[in-house]
Amino acid sequence: MIYTASTISALLSQVANPGDVCILTDKYRGGMFFLVSGTITTDGGITAPSATTGTYWNRLFQGEIEASWYGALPDGNVSGTGTVTGTDSGPYINAATKATEVYPANNLFATLKRKIKLNNGDYLINSPIYIRKGQHLQGEGFGATILVGGYSSLTEKTHILMGMKLEANNTTGAIDDPSNGLSPELSAFAFLGTQANRPIVYTNIQGCNIHDIWFLNVWQGIVCGKDAGDLFVHSCTWDQPSQESIIIGGFNILVSNCIFYRLVYGILIKGGGVENYIGTTDIQISNCKFEFNRQVGQLPGYEDRYAIKIGPGDRISNVLISNCIFTYYAPNPAQLSVIRINAHNVIGLKITNCMFNNWSGWAIADDNLEADRQPPFFFPTSYGTFIENCNFDGSPTSGQYIKAENPVGSGNNLSKGIVLKSGLYHIYNCTFRNIAGPKPIVLIGDKVITLYISAYIVNQGLIQNNNTNTGTQIISV
Repeated sequence: MIYTASTISALLSQVANPGDVCILTDKYRGGMFFLVSGTITTDGGITAPSATTGTYWNRLFQGEIEASWYGALPDGNVSGTGTVTGTDSGPYINAATKATEVYPANNLFATLKRKIKLNNGDYLINSPIYIRKGQHLQGEGFGATILVGGYSSLTEKTHILMGMKLEANNTTGAIDDPSNGLSPELSAFAFLGTQANRPIVYTNIQGCNIHDIWFLNVWQGIVCGKDAGDLFVHSCTWDQPSQESIIIGGFNILVSNCIFYRLVYGILIKGGGVENYIGTTDIQISNCKFEFNRQVGQLPGYEDRYAIKIGPGDRISNVLISNCIFTYYAPNPAQLSVIRINAHNVIGLKITNCMFNNWSGWAIADDNLEADRQPPFFFPTSYGTFIENCNFDGSPTSGQYIKAENPVGSGNNLSKGIVLKSGLYHIYNCTFRNIAGPKPIVLIGDKVITLYISAYIVNQGLIQNNNTNTGTQIISV
């Protein structure tokens, strides 16, 4: 017998015999169900209870599952006054990811489904989503699937937790999935807005893949816990984040092909001794564009701005920043450090093949005066910080962009070069144009600086040494 039901309630109340079929025509939860003999714990999406004793409805499908089968609804809305309405889809997405189940030790696919699809539409997220290891939460693209952040009193640490399990009674919060299993993955949606002090994504596990996400007007984007590792973030866009776009801690983290637009803060790399972080190593940021505008940093307390900040803390090593572009199109007279080095100890930092255009403040600034960051005697000169093959040009890249001047049009150039206070540095094959004086490279403070630098820069008199330590050396190579 074939039945038809227009709602999930009608399906659940349909009396039928094993082998019968019911076609559910609900717009979001629809599909074909077979009545099966047996007793199981139904999940409300693929399996559903039946009105006939000793049976349950089983959905006919193949491949990925859809969060809408479990009750997620694309009815989220943000009014012109900022009021957020709609159905909180968080619990229903968690039903699809089986957020409270014990992680299967042997067969991941026996109980947890690999891909959970979010169809096009706007989904209100007012409670945290838990993506288990080996799962992929996928939308239909930036402009198609939008997750709208709720503004109620979200007590959990974030909106999306990767590789984590929700405690069934929600009294102890989230716990990490075990180390076995594939990496969790997020892709192909936008996240709009968020509650203050709550990032969008949090991970503290080894192995995550985040790509093709648009973070729009969020508080923070992605936060890595102290044990995070093997994290790959690529092809994402941050548009007007209120705080850090990414907070990095842990090891083996790659950020590539991303756009950071209208920033207050960009990427923060935390070292050991900060909060509960132990140390950070093997970080690569490549092929990214960082763009600022004049609205950034005008609020009190937002003066400490940057595209990339290394530190605070110590035990930060093997950091590569390569093939990135840093630019302003309408600068604020308030100054920033594009790349700011604020750690007690950095070993193996390399900034290479980057372009700096029309910025306000220092392009690269070492501003930690608390410790002498010369590496220990057993480290060779191949350690320290390398700045190679970079172009520093204070001119706008387009006639439509406004020059970084204070006030605008005054000719008072705000684009300064490199300032060093402590440590071992190598600066090779860099060009400086339209840089605010007195010199493109300035040494200050009273800590020891050892600087290996291209002979051309030395011969052209492009260094000003205001450092007062008699042990400071400038070595032409």
